[in-house]
Amino acid sequence: MRKYQFMSPSRCQKYRPVQTLHRVALFAVLILVPIASVRVIAGDAKPDSGHFRRPPVALPLRLPHDMMDPRAYDYYIDGLLLEGMGDPVQASRSFLRALQYYPDSYEIGFALAETYYGMQQPTLALEALSRLVPRTVNVYLLSAACYRAMGDDNAARSTYLKLLQLDSANATALGYLANSYQQRNDPDSMMWAMELLAQRSPEANSRLWNELGKLRAQRGNLDGAKEAFQRSLELDRSAANVLAYAGLGDIYDLMHRTDSAASYYLAGLRVDGDNVLLNRQLISLYLSMDSLRLALPYAQKVVELAPLDRVGVRRLAVIYFGLDSLKESDSLFSYLVSGGERNASNHYYLGTIALREHDYTRAKSEFTTLTDLADTLSESWLNLGFAYRQLNDTNHEIATYQAGLNHMRDENNAVRVFFALGAAYERYGQFDSSVAVFEKLISKAPDHSQALNYLGYMLADRNQRLDYARELIGRALAIDSTNGAFLDSYGWVYYRLGDFDKALEYLTRAAESTEDAVVFEHVGDTYNARGDRATAHKWWRKALDLTPTNDAIKEKLAK
Repeated sequence: MRKYQFMSPSRCQKYRPVQTLHRVALFAVLILVPIASVRVIAGDAKPDSGHFRRPPVALPLRLPHDMMDPRAYDYYIDGLLLEGMGDPVQASRSFLRALQYYPDSYEIGFALAETYYGMQQPTLALEALSRLVPRTVNVYLLSAACYRAMGDDNAARSTYLKLLQLDSANATALGYLANSYQQRNDPDSMMWAMELLAQRSPEANSRLWNELGKLRAQRGNLDGAKEAFQRSLELDRSAANVLAYAGLGDIYDLMHRTDSAASYYLAGLRVDGDNVLLNRQLISLYLSMDSLRLALPYAQKVVELAPLDRVGVRRLAVIYFGLDSLKESDSLFSYLVSGGERNASNHYYLGTIALREHDYTRAKSEFTTLTDLADTLSESWLNLGFAYRQLNDTNHEIATYQAGLNHMRDENNAVRVFFALGAAYERYGQFDSSVAVFEKLISKAPDHSQALNYLGYMLADRNQRLDYARELIGRALAIDSTNGAFLDSYGWVYYRLGDFDKALEYLTRAAESTEDAVVFEHVGDTYNARGDRATAHKWWRKALDLTPTNDAIKEKLAK
C-alpha cells in the first residue's frame, strides 16, 4: 500500500491509511485468490465482465443490515488490488463503481479520497471526503493534507484546529499550526501551539524544545526558556544540537550571569569547535566584559572559518586596534578597503592609526574620504581638521571646520565643530573671529562649561571685558566646581582685576588639583604682584621644571 507524506514543521510524518481493514482485505485476497485469477489481473487473460470478480473474502465493511450488494464488495477489492499494483486511475474507477452500490460506505469513500490524493488531485479527494461520516481524525488529517497541497493555508489551519477537538495531542496538527502561526507573525498563537506540542508529546525532539526556548525568551520568560533548552540538551548533546548550547548561553547572558553563559558557549565549542555562531557569541560576551584579549582567539577563529564575512573581519580589526596591534588592524582594514568596501568605520580606523603613527598625510587622505561617507558625523571633520593642523596648514584646517558646520544635522555635533573652529581662530591669532564663534556657540549651548571657560580665559588673558569674563568663568565653575582649569581661569581674571588675594584663593586651589606649568606660573605671577618675590620664584621654578624650554619663565627668574 502507498504511504502518503504529510509534512509537519519539524519533520516529515508518514500518513498511513488508518483503515487496517484495507490492508487485511488486500492480504486476504492475495492469499486466497487462485494463480489463474492473478494472471487475469496481470493481463494474461481477460475477465468475463468489466471488473474483476474475486472469491468471497470476509470484509468487515459497515453494513446497514446483515447483507450488502456483492458488487460493491467486488469493486472495492478490485480498487485495493489495482492501487497496490500501482494503477491509481483504474483503482479510483473501481472505488467509484463500488460507491454506486454502497454510497454510504466510509471505508470505500476514504479509499477513494486516498487514491485521489495520491494522484495529486486534492480537489477530488476533498469532494470524496466531504461525504464521509463520521468526521474522524483521519478524515481531518487527509483533508488538511489536501488543503496544504493546494496552498490554502487558511483552510488547512482551520481543519487542523477541528482535528485538535478530537485529538488534542496530535503532533502533526500542532506542528503545522506552530509553523503556520510563525509565518503569519502571530507569536501568541505560535506559543500556544508549541506549548501544547511540548506538553502532550513527552518525547518531543530537541528542535521543538529549542524553538520553544526561543519563544519563551522573546516573551521574557527566561526561566522557562532555560528549562526548554536544558530539555533539548537532555535529548541531544551532540554537535547536531549546538543551538541548545547557544540558547542557554544567551539566556544566562540576558540574566547577567556571564560566567555561566561562557561555560555553555565553551561546552558547545567542545562538541563543535568550528561552529561560527558559538564563536561569535563568545566574542560578543567578552567584548561586553571589555575583555579584548579573551575575545581575540574567537574573532580570529571566525575569520578563519568565514574569511568572506566582512563584519567578522572588521570586528577582528577593531579588536586588534583596541589591543594596540596597529599593524594587524591596519592590514585588515586595508584589506576591506582594497576589496571595494566603502564603509565609514574602515576609514575612521585607518585615519586614526595614521594619526597614532604621525603619518598626517595619510590621515588627511583617510579622513577626507570619511567626510564623503559620513558628512554629518562631527568626528569626520574634527579629525581632518586636526590632520591639517599637524601639517601646519592653517587655512585648510579652518576651512574644514567651516565646511563641517554646513553638514551638521545634530546640535551636539555642531557645537563640537564650533568649539574646534573657535579654538583654531584663537590659536592662529584671529581673536575677534574666535570671540564671535564662541559667543555663537554659547548662545546655542548656554551650559557648555568648556566654551564658557575658554572664552572667559581668552578675554581675561588679553585684559578685555573682565567683568564679562568673570561672569562666564563663574558660570563654568557653577557647573564643575572642582575643575582645575576653571579654577585657574577664575583666579586669573581676579589677577587681572587686581584682587590678588581672591586670585590666590582660586589659583592655589587649582595648583592643588592639577600639576600644570601655566597654573604654577600664574601663582608665581600673583605672589610677585603682591611683592613676595621669594615665593614667586618658588612657583616659577616649579613651572620651569615642567617646561624646561619656557623662555618667558626663565626671563622672570632672571630679574
